[in-house]
Amino acid sequence: MEKKVILLNVLFVLFLCFASSHAYELMNGPTQLIQYNASKAYEGYTLITHGGTNKTYLIDMLGNVVHTWDHDTIGPGMHFVLLENGHILGNTRSGGPGGPGGAGGGADEPGGAEGPEGAEGPGGAGGTMEFGGSVKGLIELDWDGNVVWQYEPGESDGSLHHDFARMPNGNTLTNAWETITYEEAIAAGRRADQTTERGVAADVIYEIDPDGNIVWEWSAWEHRGSNSKFHLDVNYITYVIPEHSRTNPDWTHYNNVDYDPDTDRILTDSREFGELYIIDHKTGDILYRWGNPSAYGAGEGPTLSTPGDQILFGPHDAQWIDEGLPGAGNILIYNNGWGRSPISYSSVVEMDPETGEIVWEFNRGFFSSHISGCQRLPNGNTLVCSGNHGHLFEVTPDGEIVWEYINPVTKEGPQNWLENMEFGEGNMVFRAHRYGPDYPGLAGRELRPQGQIAEDIKDGWKPRVDLTGATQPGLELWEKIWD
Repeated sequence: MEKKVILLNVLFVLFLCFASSHAYELMNGPTQLIQYNASKAYEGYTLITHGGTNKTYLIDMLGNVVHTWDHDTIGPGMHFVLLENGHILGNTRSGGPGGPGGAGGGADEPGGAEGPEGAEGPGGAGGTMEFGGSVKGLIELDWDGNVVWQYEPGESDGSLHHDFARMPNGNTLTNAWETITYEEAIAAGRRADQTTERGVAADVIYEIDPDGNIVWEWSAWEHRGSNSKFHLDVNYITYVIPEHSRTNPDWTHYNNVDYDPDTDRILTDSREFGELYIIDHKTGDILYRWGNPSAYGAGEGPTLSTPGDQILFGPHDAQWIDEGLPGAGNILIYNNGWGRSPISYSSVVEMDPETGEIVWEFNRGFFSSHISGCQRLPNGNTLVCSGNHGHLFEVTPDGEIVWEYINPVTKEGPQNWLENMEFGEGNMVFRAHRYGPDYPGLAGRELRPQGQIAEDIKDGWKPRVDLTGATQPGLELWEKIWD
């Protein structure tokens, strides 16, 4: 074991020396802070949740925990965000033990236990279906962890999953699935040879008011069609891995929702179709779609050797870049590369919805076939969450990695060194979020560094850190650790 550790340390040092512009991504190796260039990174606090455990952490740039929320009674689902009032909003665990989706969820998401692309899970309440990404409900906790709002769907309201977005009016958007029976699906034109007896799980987006009422909903099934840019092909299957789609009731698998109050439009994306969509909140019309024109007969589909005209493969976390940030109005998305031809690789893509052109892309040194996300930061850098490996990093517009962190939390507890972590059992993070020191939700809060999540972090190596320009109070604690 000692020789193995020494060899890994040597390889890691060589990696840092010769691949400084690339991110670190190994199944074996050290956790927590890997590298940090304070003069080039956006100094702030990062919110992370591992769905297989019962804590949400807010960490500083050096990996020190500054605040923790405990989820001892209601397990966390996919992820949490910090609201401007200092509360955190997230979803709650569904299914059996072990995280979102429970024992029945597909391995698409944290806690999933079955097939590599999100296999079938047991039916949920009211005959609904659950897959990787299923959650039980929504929850809002104050800074001290007290429940201030909670929502769970009724038996006839389908199954919630993946994402949510708090709207300016206080309502909350969320993803959900509704069940279309086998008979209903066939009657609507679905091919029998690619429809299971369980029918079809069709995506729904709900708007829920503070009293728990569904005040607006949008159904993908109601926008089905064939070879139409503004309708979804009821028989579309991914070209590269058709066996998956033919045996999977999860027809579109949306995994995000974002809202633009200026235009009253909703943004979502589909892992199965390889697209993002802009939906009119007033009319429900699909106004725009991008990423895979072959899904509506307008381009060449991929083959086993070429991607064709398809750009997005299994994407996650499509979002508008907010006003005031570099690239405002463009769309940022984590392009997982799931099933990409001729080889799978991930990338983060910024595209201009006015032109449909990619204006920035980063695709070096990371790959996550499922989950994952990204965030544009005020200094123009981009925070990336390569979810399969719990790998977080901040990259400049020029492609330089200036902060890098490996989530140490696994289902077995915090680990300072990961070894032979398998997908579904390791340190996955669905999504991470960075908040600047001037963020309203942090105003007046005590952000005292309390040490690392995993305490014994040396293990024969030291992160590459340049603290020039750093101001966070965790500096003294960091110097003590590495003195």
